[in-house]
Amino acid sequence: MDDIIRLTKDGKQQLEEQLSKLENDILQKSQEKVKAARGFCDFSEDPVYAQYLEESFEVREKIEQLKALLLKVEVIEPEDNGVVQLGTYVDILESGESEVETYQIVHSLEADIERDKISVDSPLGKHLLGKEIGEKFIFYDNEFKVKNVHIKSNP
Repeated sequence: MDDIIRLTKDGKQQLEEQLSKLENDILQKSQEKVKAARGFCDFSEDPVYAQYLEESFEVREKIEQLKALLLKVEVIEPEDNGVVQLGTYVDILESGESEVETYQIVHSLEADIERDKISVDSPLGKHLLGKEIGEKFIFYDNEFKVKNVHIKSNP
């Protein structure tokens, strides 16, 4: 299978939940709007009916896109070997600072800086990939040190 998308278990689960919500909630509500609008319109001239119909088509398209995406997903199982890789959590410390920052390295589809999930393709993700515990690196003129690499969010 080409174009494999490597996600964490949580990342795949989030896509599956999104698909389920689209199929079981949003699509049904959209279809109900179309059905209700049919009873009150002249199909060729009603902009509300056309809008609801368009929304329904868009939801169906999103569902098909998610299904196709999920067929390409491979759930990754990172190795617990002290090396930063896709799916691992990494604790880094900026030189002169006392607070350790922890990030999970993920595919861009999962990236969410508010949840400390950074893309493997982001500038920081690229710097971290392949680093080992104790290794130092420069990022935007600041020196950082990899303090720990682990496969669970709470080591």
